[in-house]
Amino acid sequence: MELITHTPEPLKVMAWVKGLIEGKHMNLSEISDNFAEEEFIDSLRSAIYASFEFVHFVFDVTDVPRAFTHQFVRTRAAAYMQESLRFSTRKGGFEFETGPSVSNDPAKLAIYNDLMASSASAYDALLKMGANTEDARGILPINILTSISQSITYRSLINVAEQRLCRQAQGLHQEVLKEMKKLLSEKVHPMLGAYLAPSCSHTGFCSWGGRLDRPCSLQKIYPMKPDPLAFIEKEKELL
Repeated sequence: MELITHTPEPLKVMAWVKGLIEGKHMNLSEISDNFAEEEFIDSLRSAIYASFEFVHFVFDVTDVPRAFTHQFVRTRAAAYMQESLRFSTRKGGFEFETGPSVSNDPAKLAIYNDLMASSASAYDALLKMGANTEDARGILPINILTSISQSITYRSLINVAEQRLCRQAQGLHQEVLKEMKKLLSEKVHPMLGAYLAPSCSHTGFCSWGGRLDRPCSLQKIYPMKPDPLAFIEKEKELL
């Protein structure tokens, strides 16, 4: 993964935007590093994250399965550009992801690899027979490796991290967000990376108690969020 570009001096930009609320029109050159950091922390104490939307990051994520990218693009407040298998062919074979529950079992791995080889062979055969790449790609596996770029604001990145750094999230998604966190800490500003965390770290309770959610070891530390049914019943009484 690579951080392609980002808003220069992001904390100062946030402080500048926040100043507009108070009618201040500062120059970035007038904003000190200490003041920018203080304003960033002050913003985190509030629920108003508007200034975070003025800071953008562009990431290039490579060698990930398309199964992952199908989840990755569910974040609607971001822009994406993905490698197209209509224009990028996979003649002569392709690389793919193998999950640990398969790779750690020789019998399962043999079945998995055989099917991947068959898919690659059939794909090549279709191309040789004159099939268009957009039609032949239909038999390629969902775990074929690909690349995708993402343009996202800091506010949206916080929201994504709250979900995808949670231990019940898919393993690869956790790894991708951890790498983004590391890139922000090392290449942009340590505060920006440090604040990216699962939601329980920010709220003090676990938000994943639904029927389709998975158990997490941190649920022993953080209580579940208040019962929504009890809240609804209480609000109904006030109507």
